[in-house]
Amino acid sequence: MTSHPLTRHADLLHALTTHRVADAGSVAEKAEIVLGGMISNLQVKNVQKSRDGGTRMGKMTFEDLSGTMPAMLWPSDFAKFESILKEDFIGFVKGTLSRRNDPPELIITKVIPLDRGPIELSKGVMVRLHNGSTQANDLDRLLRTVRAYPGNLDLYLEVLGLEKARRAIYKAGSNLKIRHDERMLSDLETTFGAENVRLIGHRGTAGRVEARAIAPVGPAVDDRDDDVPLDSDEG
Repeated sequence: MTSHPLTRHADLLHALTTHRVADAGSVAEKAEIVLGGMISNLQVKNVQKSRDGGTRMGKMTFEDLSGTMPAMLWPSDFAKFESILKEDFIGFVKGTLSRRNDPPELIITKVIPLDRGPIELSKGVMVRLHNGSTQANDLDRLLRTVRAYPGNLDLYLEVLGLEKARRAIYKAGSNLKIRHDERMLSDLETTFGAENVRLIGHRGTAGRVEARAIAPVGPAVDDRDDDVPLDSDEG
């Protein structure tokens, strides 16, 4: 049996989105949500000229691994993203829910290709350090790299192998915020290994593009295995 085309991207789609399709029905009508999945049943509709002059809108089904829902783009937004809207498109969408119909319909305002998701939707970067094997010069390189790419993403350090805890996670201070940059990520991966550098999204962590299953992160923690929220402000 062939696996679902979204399966290979499941962890990245989960980490960088705010909701699953199955959960969208509980969202307030005007609240913006980010979903990750696939577009199918794409139809282009001709309409009377809109206020911005557009005469074409998009109707479609949006699907993730939890379910499907109807979706649409008004002419102004359809014109912006028509060139990337294809049948079986896989990526991310931003939008709000309309409850004028049953089931509710997703009004899409932005379409983000899968490979752009980490750039546009990441909330932070996690670097894993191993107590006893991470060297002082590695930390110096980390500091130099971070300071070379100032930005708006939070930096988290996951430290393994501490004496009284198997794992502790610390959020760096606001003076060490960084920006998403492929060169920055490449530098960190060269120093610490690709498996030790991960992106943080709305709901957890994931690898660069092809993600792995990793639990969501939180503030400095002990050796418990339960998930904790990403709300620490440790300096």
